[in-house]
Amino acid sequence: MKILSVFTSKGGSGKSTIAIHMAVIASQQKRRNRVLMLDYDVQESSRFWARARQEDNPPLLPADPGTLNGYLKQAREEGIDLVVIDLPPHSATQSGLALEKSDLVAIPVRPGAFDLWAMEATAEAVEEAGAKGAFILNQVPSRGTEADETEQVLRAKIPQIPVVKARLGLRKPFSSALNAGLAVTEFAGPKEKASQEAVALFREIKGLLK
Repeated sequence: MKILSVFTSKGGSGKSTIAIHMAVIASQQKRRNRVLMLDYDVQESSRFWARARQEDNPPLLPADPGTLNGYLKQAREEGIDLVVIDLPPHSATQSGLALEKSDLVAIPVRPGAFDLWAMEATAEAVEEAGAKGAFILNQVPSRGTEADETEQVLRAKIPQIPVVKARLGLRKPFSSALNAGLAVTEFAGPKEKASQEAVALFREIKGLLK
């Protein structure tokens, strides 16, 4: 069983979007991975999405630090392949146990100064937990060089955490899909750019989880 946490100390960076898409795409694979989502985020974005969803795959459970070990034990006993944890922003203390248990911590970063300023604190929390992290550029504008500049700063200032190649654009199909209780791969066809980006990100994340 692999554990993927999505965490950043900066709110509004798209944690829940990435957590949802990685969980759904994992469950769509030919091998039919068994996936469980745990929502630690007090904003409950993943839970709002799950309530709008017409099916319970992947299942999503509300969680807190006191329930994590029990959920992970039960997941192993039930043969779950992947647990995706949507962690709260700001609180490295509250997220510490989940970070320690994670095989990979996905760290969303929106291009721009505000997210960059928060990344050193995020990286410190991941390193203190002894976890492996990966930065993901999220909500990338279709024009401009800000994303490239953000990546350059991340590589220079926090070289110990890699930046994945796949990027998620600032695209309406992502929000439209989530509003409908879907992932973009369920909402739009495979030729839709947003679907292609999400699948490319999953493939990269899957490789890092090995």
